Amino acid sequence: MARRDPVAPRVAVVLSSGRTGTQFLARYFDANFDHVIARHEPSPSRLFRILSNARVAGAVDPQRLRSALVQFRARRVESLRERADLYLESNGLLYAFVDLMTELWPDLSVVHVVRDPRDAIRSALGHGNDRGLKRLAGAIVPHWLPDPRRTLGIERPLTLVERYAVAWAVINRTIQQQGGQGPHYLRVRFEELVDERASGLQAICAHLELPFRDEDGEGGGTDARVSPHQRFNASRHEAASWTDWSPGECRTVQELCGELMQEYGYGGEPEWRAKLETT
Repeated sequence: MARRDPVAPRVAVVLSSGRTGTQFLARYFDANFDHVIARHEPSPSRLFRILSNARVAGAVDPQRLRSALVQFRARRVESLRERADLYLESNGLLYAFVDLMTELWPDLSVVHVVRDPRDAIRSALGHGNDRGLKRLAGAIVPHWLPDPRRTLGIERPLTLVERYAVAWAVINRTIQQQGGQGPHYLRVRFEELVDERASGLQAICAHLELPFRDEDGEGGGTDARVSPHQRFNASRHEAASWTDWSPGECRTVQELCGELMQEYGYGGEPEWRAKLETT
């Protein structure tokens, strides 16, 4: 990628509902390309998490979000003027900032990584998201988790599976609504990132106008290149596959996520349909 005159770099953001290889994507683009700086959830991402969730709950003035974006991201991008042609942030916690980011960077590239919610829920359960400090934060920190009341009309307390299903639905719907109509939006399925050809990663590279770097390819941005076939973080505890879920759990996930599941190409298996029809 030829170095341009020192102007502010292009900006790209990788967004998802979590458990989609976002850490890997930041490492891959940071290590394999000259003049690309990529980061995974740089500080203060906990603030962005709370602000995103507060926004979808209608509990925060968008001006506050704009101020946070200018203070903590626009200045960062400006500081890279002579160091990078592209700044990529892999950070699903910015999921409700897409329209505001586009105001700052009209050519913003949005990469939306989606994953089968059934596998995402299983991964979240196995990764310990319901344990320790994460569980405490979810219980006591306002807007630590997406609020289903405004977006989904749910008032009752949620089960653990329902909480993760709600997060998947709210976050993906918000990303798609804010970014999906723009010319610089790309949606990639997580399963395409981990297939043998890394076809999803190839699509992201093409979207960002970067050459695909495979493990046997020519040099990248550093000597420590990152293979596109590198293993993703494994869950700490094995959680039950959806094939072992009760019909009631399956119907709950279908109710909360079914519309987007169908749009993204999930949920058509005969086994899944049979679970939904079981009384």
